[in-house]
Formats: sequence, structure tokens, C-alpha cells
Amino acid sequence: MGRYRNTAAARVLVLEDVIKLVERVRLAAARGAEESLDALTRAVSIPIVSIAIRLCPELPATIEERIRDSRAQTFADSVMYREAIAAAARARGWTVHWYDRTEVFRDAADALGRKDVTPFLEKLGRSIGPPWNAEFKLAAAAAIAATRNRVP
Repeated sequence: MGRYRNTAAARVLVLEDVIKLVERVRLAAARGAEESLDALTRAVSIPIVSIAIRLCPELPATIEERIRDSRAQTFADSVMYREAIAAAARARGWTVHWYDRTEVFRDAADALGRKDVTPFLEKLGRSIGPPWNAEFKLAAAAAIAATRNRVP
């Protein structure tokens, strides 16, 4: 099933088996998220109280609908992993902040009371040192934006 069914490595599977496979992967993602957040908690010396995760696009309601929808096939796995991380974070009592990638830099600037967060992120990057790439800037902006609605 899905967009790769006509490729050389594809195997023909019954829809029910595909759904079971996706469910097994979902459970593995949940376990992996729990283990990863456990490792993160051990690696960080201060208590973690929140996490920022990129907002998920809407998906059809069922696994079967997601499999049949070529648009959903392109990102259903990344949504599954983000949802697994969010569930593991909530289970620890952490606040989950969902951010929109197109608005997160503006939201971070708002959280800092600035018009532009870029100079702040550049200074932060210089203080941390390499590597400081676009992914790190995005993560920093998401973390800053997550503080916007917190009570001091």
C-alpha cells in the first residue's frame, strides 16, 4: 500500500497487516520517546518543565485513511514521532508548547519584547560556539517562544 507500492523493494501487504505494522511502529516510537526523554533528563542538570515541538499538520482520523491519502503519507510518520514525544513529555508533567515554524521567530521576539530576535540569536550562537546552524536557531527560538505565556 502507499506511494512506494510500485518500487522494486515493495512488498504486497494486506491492509489489515499494514495497519498492524503501523501500530507496532507507533508503540516503538512511544518507547523510544520515553527512553530518549529519560536520557535527556539524566543528561541535564536542571529540572525540565517544558518542551517545544513543531506543530503537526492535520491528518485523516484513522490509520487506514492516512495510508490511502498520498498527502498524509508524506508526513504521517513525523507526526507520529512528534505525538509520541509530546505524550512522553506530558507523562513527566512537562508542558508541551507547539510552535508554528513560520511564526516562531516572531513569537520569540515577542517573548523577549523585541521587534527582531535575530541579533539575540546571533549573540547566543557566538556565546555557545559552533556548531550554531539554522536548526539550533530554530530550537532556541522555539524555547524562547515557549516562555511567552509563562508566569514569571
